[in-house]
Amino acid sequence: MEHMKNAIRFFKKELEKSIEKKISDDEKKKLEGELKKVVSIISHVASKGVIHKNEARRRISRIMKYFNKVVNRISLTAKS
Repeated sequence: MEHMKNAIRFFKKELEKSIEKKISDDEKKKLEGELKKVVSIISHVASKGVIHKNEARRRISRIMKYFNKVVNRISLTAKS
């Protein structure tokens, strides 16, 4: 459980740092890779019964929503 929380915190911090840098495509791909790792960890923890499957789905949904919001914000600022 603690590992999952740390992974989520790490992912959000990386996203916030990337906003400040106005990430390039390579960094965006790196963040997408990190997103996959975080989603995988959450799914694995749920499959082992550490957290409920609905909680896992909710967490994944929130992370995806946050990720998409950040990526859209970056792409809008890059165009202008």
